[in-house]
Amino acid sequence: MPKLFKLTLTLKGKISVVRKVKFSIWVAFMFSFVILLCFLLQHMDGMIDMHTFAIVPGDWHQFYGIFTTILVHNDFQHFIFNIVPLFALMSLLIFFYTNISAWVVLFIVFFGGLGVFFVGAPGYHIGASGLIFGLITFMIFSGFIRQNRALLTVSFMVLVFYGGSLFGVLPLSPEVSWEGHLFGSLAGIIAAFIWRKKGPNKDMHLFHIKRKSQEDDEYAHFSS
Repeated sequence: MPKLFKLTLTLKGKISVVRKVKFSIWVAFMFSFVILLCFLLQHMDGMIDMHTFAIVPGDWHQFYGIFTTILVHNDFQHFIFNIVPLFALMSLLIFFYTNISAWVVLFIVFFGGLGVFFVGAPGYHIGASGLIFGLITFMIFSGFIRQNRALLTVSFMVLVFYGGSLFGVLPLSPEVSWEGHLFGSLAGIIAAFIWRKKGPNKDMHLFHIKRKSQEDDEYAHFSS
């Protein structure tokens, strides 16, 4: 293959990666911007009532809350703690799983919220933390299932930076919707198995056991 042709292919590959990175960041930014806008309307103008957008377990009149709860947050600290990891995880999801990223998000939001609706404690459940927990478990489990070096690297990074957050699935604080964390995490794990054949191709064999041939055996059997 001519050197010029190889150089052209390399440049095209780099350009496509750069474009994909920009696209992932842009979509994640727009998603985060919508949540930011809702937060500003909620706390500055009072145009959005967080109780109206919340999940109210067992209240069928507010069943739609399983979709809208990610848009509202209790205060600025709650918002910041959610929006930063959400932006990072959404960017990674869109970059590695461009074609199915929207389906993964919808799956986690719907089934994570559905779990809270049926099992959650009485009250108002708000915030995007359920989606965040779902994205964390999806990235970790998908990385191991796909056995892809890049995905595994990202999975370990996610585990290091946000692994401690997984303790949020435990009922440690009455003011925290641990049900949202728990069912969001479970939805992420299930999504990783549902879309296990999607995403970057497998490029390594973590769990492959090579069978030894008879010649490699430590003891050989000879018959006369």
